[in-house]
Amino acid sequence: MSWVVTPRVTVGSACDRKEKDDGPAERDLSGGAFSIDVHNVLADGDLVVALTTVKARRNGVAASFPEVHVWRLRNGKAVEFREYQGDEQREDRFWS
Repeated sequence: MSWVVTPRVTVGSACDRKEKDDGPAERDLSGGAFSIDVHNVLADGDLVVALTTVKARRNGVAASFPEVHVWRLRNGKAVEFREYQGDEQREDRFWS
């Protein structure tokens, strides 16, 4: 599974924000206080788009961010994930 997220700063140990197969580094950086609310899901064949809000708490500060998550499926399994942030600079500052 390929996790591709493109902020300007590197989060955690991920290189170029291509995450290892077990998911986003943000989960580790938030000490487990990380969640994603899914508002809408749009699908067309093997392409799935989810309109989401990411919520996290880090260093005593809570934040939420609107995002669009794009999933590509193959044979019914997720093979690629891309994240598009609503406010990339604010999210970068939170995770830095």
